[in-house]
Amino acid sequence: MLNLKQRYKFIMCSLMFKCLHGNAPIRICNEISKMSDFPENNNRSANENKVHVPFYNSNFANMSFKSAGPTLWNKLPQNIRMIPNLYLFKKKLKDYILSNSDAS
Repeated sequence: MLNLKQRYKFIMCSLMFKCLHGNAPIRICNEISKMSDFPENNNRSANENKVHVPFYNSNFANMSFKSAGPTLWNKLPQNIRMIPNLYLFKKKLKDYILSNSDAS
């Protein structure tokens, strides 16, 4: 069973997965930018399925989905980020979160 902090990570990462695969509402998907959308970034970040994390000066803005979602997504191991199936992604994500319960 996931505690509150773990559940937050699970929900945010699941929503990020849906955004990146076009299964989330369009207004939420428009908030997320893949690293491959930025030509100045190297191809390594694009190949690792990472997303751009915007910089904000306020803690309140850093807690928004636009910032917190990409931050949590980029912290996931590459093998989890590369899973194409939502059901399998959620299963592996939950296992990862439970096994790293002390990690932030």
